[in-house]
Amino acid sequence: MAQQRTGTESTKRVAVLSDAHLTPPGHPEHATRLAQFGEALRAAQGADVDLILMPGDMTDNGCDAEFQELAEITRHVAIPVCFAPGNHEVGDKKLPTGLVPSAERIEAYERAMGPSFSAVNVAGVRLVTVNATLLGSGLALERDQWRMLEEEATTATALRRVLMLHYPLFLEDPEEPGGTYWTIEPEPRRRLLQLLDAGGFQLVVTGHLHQPLLRHWNGTPLVGAPALAFGLPPATMPEGWLLVELAATGMCRCSTHVVGDASTRRFPSLEQD
Repeated sequence: MAQQRTGTESTKRVAVLSDAHLTPPGHPEHATRLAQFGEALRAAQGADVDLILMPGDMTDNGCDAEFQELAEITRHVAIPVCFAPGNHEVGDKKLPTGLVPSAERIEAYERAMGPSFSAVNVAGVRLVTVNATLLGSGLALERDQWRMLEEEATTATALRRVLMLHYPLFLEDPEEPGGTYWTIEPEPRRRLLQLLDAGGFQLVVTGHLHQPLLRHWNGTPLVGAPALAFGLPPATMPEGWLLVELAATGMCRCSTHVVGDASTRRFPSLEQD
C-alpha cells in the first residue's frame, strides 16, 4: 500500500508484472512460475487496468522456448501488454569488474520480441521503454537509444509520459556509488535523471530487485515492482505484482498484490519517502 498523492480525474490504471523468470518445460520451477504469472495476469485484467507493463526478466534465460511461451500467453490478453528487456533476457550491464553486455543476446531478444527500446503512444500514455543493459555499455545501439531519449525529452505531448526499464535508477540516494548488480551506474543515471526533468516524465517503472520500491525524483514517482517468480530475501518477501493509478495531474497511488501462497509473508508498506 503506497501513496504519493491522490487524484481521480482521467486516472490510468497500470498493472506492473515483473521478474516472472519463465523457464522451459521440464524445469523444476516451470509449473509454479507459470501458475504465478497466470494468476497475476488474471488479477490484473480483473482489476480493470488500462495497460500491463512488464519491466524485464519475464524469462529466465532469454531462450526461444521461453520467448515463445511468453508470447503465447500474452497474445490472448485483450489489454495492451508492453515489455522492457531485463538482464536475464539480454545480459548484465557493464561493470568496472570487466563484465560486458552481450550484443548477440540483445539481437536475439529483438528478433523474438521486437525493438529493445521504443517510444509509443499506448492506452492513453506516452510509454518510453529503455534497454537498461545498454546504458553505459558502449555498444552502437546505446547511441541510438540516447538519441531517442533526447528527442523524446524535447517533444511535447498531451499524454502522461511514462518511462519503463529493468534496473532501478537508485536505491536510496541519486548520488550513491555504482559498481553493484542492482542499479543503473552513476554516469548514465545522472543523464537519465536530467532527461526525466526535461521530458516531464510522470512515472518511472522498474523491476529487478524482487521486492517493491518507491522513491521520488523531483516529484516523479520511481516505482519498483515485486517479482512474480521469487521474492528477495528468499522465504521472506512474497511474490506479486503492482497496481499503479496515475492521474492526469501526475498524482500517483500504488498497491502491491500477492500471488501464490502468502500465508506467512507480507509485502512491506510502501509509504511516501
